[in-house]
Amino acid sequence: MNRELALNISPDTVVTPLSGGITNINFRLHREPFSPDEVLTILPDRDTWWRIKKDYLIEDILSTIDVPHSRKIANGIALVEGRYVAFLKKSFIDGPTFDEFFEGNPNNLVAERLMFQLGEALGRMHGVRFDKFGFIRPKYIAGSEYRRNVSGFNSWEEFMDMLMTEREETLNTIPRDRDIGGITGQDLINVFPKIGEFYSRNRTPLSSVKSPFLTHNDMRFGNIIVSGDENLGGIIDLEACLAGDPEMDIVQIDNWLEFTKYKDRVLSYRDSFKKGYMKYREISGDYEAKRKIYFMIRSLSYLLAVMSLPENSELFSQPTTEGYFKKHFELLMETIETTINKEGIIESEEK
Repeated sequence: MNRELALNISPDTVVTPLSGGITNINFRLHREPFSPDEVLTILPDRDTWWRIKKDYLIEDILSTIDVPHSRKIANGIALVEGRYVAFLKKSFIDGPTFDEFFEGNPNNLVAERLMFQLGEALGRMHGVRFDKFGFIRPKYIAGSEYRRNVSGFNSWEEFMDMLMTEREETLNTIPRDRDIGGITGQDLINVFPKIGEFYSRNRTPLSSVKSPFLTHNDMRFGNIIVSGDENLGGIIDLEACLAGDPEMDIVQIDNWLEFTKYKDRVLSYRDSFKKGYMKYREISGDYEAKRKIYFMIRSLSYLLAVMSLPENSELFSQPTTEGYFKKHFELLMETIETTINKEGIIESEEK
């Protein structure tokens, strides 16, 4: 990254790449001795620049409901290595992610408190209501990730149908011979008819979702930060937020735990999470039925997003990418071919 151009980064700033992000690039900016650290997010793709205004919008919402988050500092357009990119600077929340915290040997009382606080924060987020279902744009709800002229939907079922249609359209554009972790684009194309059949068989419970609420839509433990005093420090990475069924976030936590060695440890604190969450919101009776669909969507979306990246994407240089890709494919196949019987962070009253 050429730091002399338009980003206002002083020469004595230490720039450290941060992991995560499929369509953007993130850096930690550190400057001694008194300046607080910042996060710099670069969005190379012009079609994603609107996400900066969306980030600001979601941040304003979180501020009103007392959910900790990273604070905006600056944004703009910069010329980097001969290409115009959008950038966003935010405050850096100094502390381990939930992923790093639970990979260690956490104190039981601290872990219990953090899971309770996460439940509270998600419960408050999931109480923010919108008038239509869809992706949150700066000034409106968009039914489509890609087509700006598609407005939001009046039903969650219709929105999810659109989502599946767009996943199929994306599938038709991926390179068939690309191999990631032993899985090729052709493998995804071959399995999609089964995915469609699975969705058609299991979509009925989606009609039980009557109102759209704020949904983070990337609820993995790498996006949850522990503060220096071992409390919930912040929920980050807001670009995927949508107005939808917030129980999708809970399923995404379950999906994430399948990639970890600490799943059982986290599940031992699920009563604390549920207690915090249910201060603000009940779990629906159709949760388990919807869980199958959301598990499938999570893994399918990841697979298509990564398979669609250009060959020079920095994501392919990360050592975990191939393993994540292969595991998501395995989870996808397990979901559509068998009944999910994996334990989760919250169980419905039916179980």
